[in-house]
Amino acid sequence: MPNPTISIITSVYNAKDYLPRTVASILVIADLIHGAALQMVHPEYCPAYDMDAEAATESRLRILKYARDNHLTMYGMHLPAPGFIESTMLEQPNNH
Repeated sequence: MPNPTISIITSVYNAKDYLPRTVASILVIADLIHGAALQMVHPEYCPAYDMDAEAATESRLRILKYARDNHLTMYGMHLPAPGFIESTMLEQPNNH
């Protein structure tokens, strides 16, 4: 049985111990998105507890693009049920 490759993606937001990881076609985004309804359309919206709003926004934009470009399914701790977002649902934000 093949061993899936696990990659850690560098990002900055509220908790540096919870970094996004990829396994096969899955991207575990940890705490990257807290309010999916808002942040999927406006990744520049940051909760007050983001340690660095500018860096958090850059991380969200970069990782969302990575998920789109690589056709990954994103699983996250704060995504609405069922807890994942298919890459086909990821649209380029209008303002970026």
